[in-house]
Amino acid sequence: MIEGKLRPYFQTRLFNPLASLLAKKFTANQVTGLSLLFGLAFVPLAALGWVWPAIGMLIISGLLDVVDGSIARLRGESSIKGALFDILSDRTVEAAIIIGLFLVAPY
Repeated sequence: MIEGKLRPYFQTRLFNPLASLLAKKFTANQVTGLSLLFGLAFVPLAALGWVWPAIGMLIISGLLDVVDGSIARLRGESSIKGALFDILSDRTVEAAIIIGLFLVAPY
């Protein structure tokens, strides 16, 4: 898959440096929580018609979601509870996207 080919490139050049920076101040679960909050912010912004800020929230949410696992590994804090929180957060943001899009175009 394309993700398998591109991920190593971005992992070493973007995700790992960002994870190292964030790991100094935040735990992986805190970053997952931030990812969730940014993802949920999509709904009101989309409903208000603020397309670019809404898209920006999704980009930030996605980026934080990518690095939270790297932070957990860097800090030696990987756990089943953290993985569950990450999965539930991902599904919640996906539901928020659907709700936000429905509020914009309910047909």
